[in-house]
Amino acid sequence: MKPLDPVARQFALRMIPYGVFVATSFDDTTGDLAAQTVHWVMQTSITPPLVMVALPVGSELNRVVRASNRIVLHMLGRDDAAEAFAFRAGRVVRERGPAGDFLNGHPITTGRGHVPLLLHAVAVVECRLLGAFEVGDHHPALFEVIDVHVRLPPHRRPDEMIMHLRELGETIFYGG
Repeated sequence: MKPLDPVARQFALRMIPYGVFVATSFDDTTGDLAAQTVHWVMQTSITPPLVMVALPVGSELNRVVRASNRIVLHMLGRDDAAEAFAFRAGRVVRERGPAGDFLNGHPITTGRGHVPLLLHAVAVVECRLLGAFEVGDHHPALFEVIDVHVRLPPHRRPDEMIMHLRELGETIFYGG
């Protein structure tokens, strides 16, 4: 078998469309909190409702998700680039004050198990971890959807209401 051409491989794999999501997780036994922008997300079953998220190896998000067995996916709207970039590095700053609670400068509320929920996300999906495969530089993890919060009334195709990676700029790619 001939080796893959790395330039062709990168080009071909970048043809796969990606959404832009912020994932949060909170371990209520330790108080550990993680949040990070993620792109490799897909639905894998309707009944029961299951989603797959690729968790970066060595990330705080991966560690906290494994410890807490839960994750929250925030579907960002097409104008939510600020949130996408605010959580890109996986750094988390939680602030509490008279104006409310904030995560990396963005207003939040809390969901099941005190996991932070971004208030401005178009939709929020709370999930329970079922298992993960420890292969590659991102571990594919399977989650069952346990709660949803739709914050924007449907006014067009649901897959057109969220931000896609291509909307962050001509030179922003993921994977390949």
